[in-house]
Amino acid sequence: MRYLIAIILFVSCNSPSKTKVETSKNIKEESIVIDEKLPTDYLYNEAFRNISLDSLSDETISVSGEARVFEGTLYYYLRQGKEESDDEFVTASAGAPEWGKFNFTINPVIYKKDEHLYLYLFESSAKDGSRIHELKIKIW
Repeated sequence: MRYLIAIILFVSCNSPSKTKVETSKNIKEESIVIDEKLPTDYLYNEAFRNISLDSLSDETISVSGEARVFEGTLYYYLRQGKEESDDEFVTASAGAPEWGKFNFTINPVIYKKDEHLYLYLFESSAKDGSRIHELKIKIW
Protein backbone atom coordinates (compact mmCIF):
# COMPACT_ATOMS: atom_id res chain seq x y z
CA MET A 1 0.00 0.00 0.00
CA ARG A 2 2.85 2.42 0.85
CA TYR A 3 4.44 1.75 -2.53
CA LEU A 4 1.16 2.57 -4.27
CA ILE A 5 0.88 5.87 -2.40
CA ALA A 6 4.52 6.70 -3.16
CA ILE A 7 3.96 5.96 -6.88
CA ILE A 8 0.81 8.08 -6.96
CA LEU A 9 2.62 10.98 -5.26
CA PHE A 10 5.59 10.64 -7.61
CA VAL A 11 3.40 10.57 -10.72
CA SER A 12 1.24 13.49 -9.57
CA CYS A 13 4.32 15.55 -8.64
CA ASN A 14 5.80 14.97 -12.10
CA SER A 15 2.64 15.87 -14.02
CA PRO A 16 2.86 18.78 -16.45
CA SER A 17 2.57 22.32 -15.10
CA LYS A 18 -0.47 22.90 -17.29
CA THR A 19 -2.52 20.48 -15.17
CA LYS A 20 -1.48 22.25 -11.96
CA VAL A 21 -2.47 25.65 -13.32
CA GLU A 22 -5.87 24.38 -14.48
CA THR A 23 -6.49 22.89 -11.03
CA SER A 24 -5.60 26.14 -9.27
CA LYS A 25 -8.21 28.02 -11.31
CA ASN A 26 -10.91 25.91 -9.64
CA ILE A 27 -9.93 26.84 -6.08
CA LYS A 28 -12.72 28.53 -4.16
CA GLU A 29 -11.74 31.70 -2.37
CA GLU A 30 -14.07 32.53 0.50
CA SER A 31 -13.89 35.12 3.26
CA ILE A 32 -15.34 35.44 6.73
CA VAL A 33 -15.43 38.28 9.21
CA ILE A 34 -14.61 37.01 12.68
CA ASP A 35 -16.26 39.99 14.42
CA GLU A 36 -19.65 39.02 13.03
CA LYS A 37 -19.41 35.36 14.18
CA LEU A 38 -20.39 34.04 10.75
CA PRO A 39 -20.53 30.26 10.30
CA THR A 40 -17.47 28.82 8.61
CA ASP A 41 -19.04 25.61 7.27
CA TYR A 42 -18.75 26.90 3.70
CA LEU A 43 -15.07 27.78 4.03
CA TYR A 44 -13.11 25.04 2.25
CA ASN A 45 -11.19 23.88 -0.79
CA GLU A 46 -9.62 20.56 -1.80
CA ALA A 47 -6.95 20.84 0.93
CA PHE A 48 -8.81 22.51 3.84
CA ARG A 49 -12.20 22.07 5.49
CA ASN A 50 -14.08 22.64 8.76
CA ILE A 51 -12.18 25.87 9.43
CA SER A 52 -13.01 27.60 12.71
CA LEU A 53 -11.78 30.92 14.07
CA ASP A 54 -12.30 31.71 17.75
CA SER A 55 -11.24 34.77 19.72
CA LEU A 56 -9.31 33.59 22.77
CA SER A 57 -8.70 37.16 23.96
CA ASP A 58 -8.53 40.67 22.55
CA GLU A 59 -5.10 39.79 21.17
CA THR A 60 -5.26 36.10 20.19
CA ILE A 61 -7.29 34.13 17.66
CA SER A 62 -7.39 30.32 17.55
CA VAL A 63 -7.52 28.76 14.08
CA SER A 64 -8.50 25.10 13.74
CA GLY A 65 -9.76 22.75 11.07
CA GLU A 66 -8.79 19.81 8.93
CA ALA A 67 -6.18 19.63 6.19
CA ARG A 68 -5.35 17.07 3.52
CA VAL A 69 -1.80 18.12 2.68
CA PHE A 70 1.50 16.45 1.78
CA GLU A 71 3.20 15.04 4.90
CA GLY A 72 0.59 16.82 7.04
CA THR A 73 2.38 20.17 6.74
CA LEU A 74 0.30 23.27 6.14
CA TYR A 75 1.48 26.85 5.95
CA TYR A 76 -0.11 30.19 6.74
CA TYR A 77 0.60 33.90 6.63
CA LEU A 78 -1.21 37.16 7.36
CA ARG A 79 -1.64 39.89 4.76
CA GLN A 80 -2.77 43.49 5.12
CA GLY A 81 -2.65 45.66 2.01
CA LYS A 82 0.66 44.87 0.30
CA GLU A 83 2.37 43.74 3.52
CA GLU A 84 2.74 40.01 4.24
CA SER A 85 4.02 38.25 7.33
CA ASP A 86 6.58 35.49 7.00
CA ASP A 87 5.21 32.03 6.22
CA GLU A 88 4.66 29.88 9.31
CA PHE A 89 3.93 26.16 9.33
CA VAL A 90 1.89 23.73 11.41
CA THR A 91 1.72 19.94 11.26
CA ALA A 92 -1.70 18.33 11.05
CA SER A 93 -2.45 15.04 12.81
CA ALA A 94 -2.28 13.12 9.48
CA GLY A 95 -0.92 13.64 5.99
CA ALA A 96 -2.64 13.24 2.63
CA PRO A 97 -4.61 11.34 1.51
CA GLU A 98 -6.13 11.39 5.02
CA TRP A 99 -7.69 14.47 6.62
CA GLY A 100 -5.63 15.58 9.63
CA LYS A 101 -6.72 18.00 12.35
CA PHE A 102 -4.75 21.16 13.06
CA ASN A 103 -4.87 24.04 15.52
CA PHE A 104 -2.73 27.15 15.92
CA THR A 105 -3.04 30.68 17.26
CA ILE A 106 -2.33 34.03 15.67
CA ASN A 107 -1.78 37.40 17.28
CA PRO A 108 -3.08 40.06 14.85
CA VAL A 109 -2.79 42.93 17.37
CA ILE A 110 0.11 44.53 15.48
CA TYR A 111 -2.13 45.10 12.44
CA LYS A 112 -4.30 48.17 11.84
CA LYS A 113 -8.03 47.74 12.42
CA ASP A 114 -8.87 50.30 9.70
CA GLU A 115 -7.52 48.04 6.90
CA HIS A 116 -8.66 44.55 5.95
CA LEU A 117 -6.57 41.73 7.40
CA TYR A 118 -6.52 38.28 5.79
CA LEU A 119 -5.21 34.90 6.89
CA TYR A 120 -4.04 32.62 4.08
CA LEU A 121 -3.76 28.84 4.50
CA PHE A 122 -1.85 26.92 1.85
CA GLU A 123 0.09 23.80 1.00
CA SER A 124 3.62 23.90 -0.36
CA SER A 125 4.04 22.02 -3.63
CA ALA A 126 6.19 18.90 -3.26
CA LYS A 127 7.42 19.53 -6.79
CA ASP A 128 8.67 23.12 -6.65
CA GLY A 129 7.73 24.60 -3.25
CA SER A 130 5.17 27.02 -4.71
CA ARG A 131 1.97 27.86 -2.82
CA ILE A 132 -0.95 25.63 -3.82
CA HIS A 133 -4.52 25.17 -2.57
CA GLU A 134 -4.43 28.64 -1.01
CA LEU A 135 -7.49 29.58 1.08
CA LYS A 136 -8.14 33.25 1.96
CA ILE A 137 -9.90 34.04 5.25
CA LYS A 138 -10.93 37.58 6.21
CA ILE A 139 -10.08 38.39 9.83
CA TRP A 140 -11.38 42.00 9.69
